[in-house]
Amino acid sequence: MARGSAPVGPIRGPAPELHRSASIVIIRLRRVAALLALPLLFAVAVWAPIPRVGDPGIDRVVAQVHARMPGWDVLRATDTWEGGYAVVASCGAREVGFQVVPGHGLPPNDAWLQPNDWTTRISLEQISDYPTFLIWRAQPQTDRTLSCDQHIAQAAAVQTRTQANARNISLLDGSYADLEASRHRRVD
Repeated sequence: MARGSAPVGPIRGPAPELHRSASIVIIRLRRVAALLALPLLFAVAVWAPIPRVGDPGIDRVVAQVHARMPGWDVLRATDTWEGGYAVVASCGAREVGFQVVPGHGLPPNDAWLQPNDWTTRISLEQISDYPTFLIWRAQPQTDRTLSCDQHIAQAAAVQTRTQANARNISLLDGSYADLEASRHRRVD
């Protein structure tokens, strides 16, 4: 040993019992933290929305709806089963819901239309590219559109016609029984 230097020997740390109890406490804290983090992580996974950057299929369907139904607002468009898309569009107070299902036996980029109700079917028949089925062709032969303004005008005409029919019935109401009686009269 050199003069003036401290003796070299084992460096003593905390007592082994203290070291063991500190590691046990740290291990238990980690376990508690993991058990608390697991439900928190599950809650975030369930309730946090899944971010979507964009779906080219939905964008294509929305563009088709805007081209076929100008002036209509697309409220929702979501992907559904087997490559189909559910669409809800509105014009004024009227909402129509239908599915656009590309393919399924049709040429590429052609799509079947499946309305949610009868009034939607009637509207979609006006813009279908096929006379007996509701189909949108990728390359339509004729330009079939249903603009929002056209739809509002049709609705107003139907309402006016319905009011006129109600007036005509009320005028004929008094003579309706005579009309029925004359229909059932025996003719020799």
